[in-house]
Amino acid sequence: MKKLIYSWEEYNIDIKDIIKGLHTNKLKFSAIYGIPKGGLVLATTLANKLNIPLYLSLNSIPKSISKKNILIVDDVSDSGLTLLRIPGIEKYSTLTLFYKPQTSFIPDYTCRKCDNKLWIVYPWE
Repeated sequence: MKKLIYSWEEYNIDIKDIIKGLHTNKLKFSAIYGIPKGGLVLATTLANKLNIPLYLSLNSIPKSISKKNILIVDDVSDSGLTLLRIPGIEKYSTLTLFYKPQTSFIPDYTCRKCDNKLWIVYPWE
């Protein structure tokens, strides 16, 4: 399988674009959850830059926070199955760095579309 090497430089550009897009669309989130393990780096970065609490479990997020105000992040929506395993996923806001055309779940927000045949190598791997 061919590899797509995703660099820290590209990651930092994408983070700036994500933040700009959220601000432009006046989107504010009250909590962020990163799907282990692929979403944790992204969730931590966004939590720090947006000053949003990072939760390590969806169950630990206070019930007073609306699901639409919770941002669930992952590195890629490849098959989509990881995101679809979250009960009520359609009620949350979702974001991934990449998505692949064959995915069964397209996130609300994403940075890059990636060929199905490419294996993405992230800088933190």
